[in-house]
Amino acid sequence: MKFAKIAHIEKAVEKNNFRPALGNVLLDCDEEQPQLVATDGHILAVVPVGATKDEAGLISPDVLKEARKAAPKKAEQAEITCNGTLSLPDGRVYPRPNADGVRFPTWRAVLPKNDGHTFTIGLNAELLQRLADALGDDVVTLTFNLDAPLGAIAVKGKEGYGAIMPVRVDGMGIKTKNHA
Repeated sequence: MKFAKIAHIEKAVEKNNFRPALGNVLLDCDEEQPQLVATDGHILAVVPVGATKDEAGLISPDVLKEARKAAPKKAEQAEITCNGTLSLPDGRVYPRPNADGVRFPTWRAVLPKNDGHTFTIGLNAELLQRLADALGDDVVTLTFNLDAPLGAIAVKGKEGYGAIMPVRVDGMGIKTKNHA
């Protein structure tokens, strides 16, 4: 299995290990495009990878980190052979995680379906984080005006409010002009 070194999907796994399956990353090969999937029950990350159906299963976050370190510095991808064990190209071998019979959640069920009741938002996460920090809050509420052709996304924290601007609305899609 080859994956982009830039993607640190293991940052989305559950850290406290209350749910063993969520403490690992799933290599899902059920679709035409295999993908790594990680969730802690609050966020879900999905990254496409190059893999074969026989490689599907759980991967330890630590093995993903080690594979990144083992890859050549200029390489864009890291590699893990995922069969009965997890093997790195440098010869290191790790056991496949065991979630004690606990299944990884049916993650596709939480993804929005494009059924005409959805819209797409392109947002610069760094701007949102800077604004949340400026408001002294780690949880903010976003308000969108879909009727305005040019405007701002209102952001409200517990102690204050602000905006991310300018914003251009394309049909039902919203894009910040300074998106990353």
